[in-house]
Amino acid sequence: MDILKKEQVFNLVITPGFAPSLNGEFLKESPKDIFQNRTKWLHEALQTLGSFNLMIGMTSGEGGLIISFMDMMMQHHYNKSAYDGFSLEFFRHNVISSVVKATHKQDVPSLVEAIYHKYIDWSDPENNWKVGRALTDFYSDYLFNVGILQTTIAHSKNTGGSSSYPTGTYLYLYDHKPSIIPTPEWFTSASHAIDLFSVFDFADSLFKSSYFNVSVESKALTKPEEFKLSQMVMKLWTNYAKDGNPNEAAENGCAIPFEWPVYDSVNQFYLHISTVMDKDSIKRRLYADRMAFWTDVIPAVEDTIRECRHEENVYSNICRLNVYQEDTGALESSKYGFVSGFISGCAALFIVVMCMRHKQMGM
Repeated sequence: MDILKKEQVFNLVITPGFAPSLNGEFLKESPKDIFQNRTKWLHEALQTLGSFNLMIGMTSGEGGLIISFMDMMMQHHYNKSAYDGFSLEFFRHNVISSVVKATHKQDVPSLVEAIYHKYIDWSDPENNWKVGRALTDFYSDYLFNVGILQTTIAHSKNTGGSSSYPTGTYLYLYDHKPSIIPTPEWFTSASHAIDLFSVFDFADSLFKSSYFNVSVESKALTKPEEFKLSQMVMKLWTNYAKDGNPNEAAENGCAIPFEWPVYDSVNQFYLHISTVMDKDSIKRRLYADRMAFWTDVIPAVEDTIRECRHEENVYSNICRLNVYQEDTGALESSKYGFVSGFISGCAALFIVVMCMRHKQMGM
């Protein structure tokens, strides 16, 4: 907060991009480099990270932000609509393959297949609506969820800094799609940034935003339970803004019917935000299976690919040692010629020695 107070309003409003700002004080290196231990500021960065409370979370359908883009693309190229869902082939070739190729700068079929088999509901694989949900789940994890949970884990491991109150990590999942937001029938999750409606009490300015494409011009059709949810969210957010703890102080009564526990590596608590908020809203291990896939399985597959490519290169070099010129039948005149001859000679000598020992033992 002290760092924010030092900044000019203009610098806060006009940002260079939708990404962390490396201001040299709060962030000296990119979060990616910090998390991957590729920075000399690692220890200092983790200390800074753990010196303040963190409330962090996601919506249940972050990947929904790509639906409108996909709809335009499908109508333009295939004369189809994303509102009808997606085919298996579209998900595999137009989505996963494109993302993998963009990330690795080349085709990696084994990664494509791993992701494809992870997200498809194989009990009903030809259901285009379910493929649509798989597609948005994939984008949710790839673009948002993995990074959010990595930040959550990193912060929870480094809490307890120089602040005047014990630091803690508060993780949430916002899981309510406002009734006034038009989306495909198959998409029932809360899309990216949709929690802003609850945070700002369904402010009129949100209805005028072209991003949300709201079907009405005012909040008149907003349901009573959605306003109630908004009151709860605003209470949690303002509590956190006041002292870094979203829970209400005991002396102020108990309008919030639960205690939001901090996230830790053992229990992995998070708050499930919906129109029904009670003690059962405290849940554990958010998307644990999907996160393990990205943090454990995918790196293992990538390591295997690198090892295989290394072995292929070694094998390729060995093959090059034995390339014969067609016209003479001699070894190719190259820097590998001597090495090849030496290896072949050693192999022949080894065979001779073994034969002699075998003969001696037979005698």
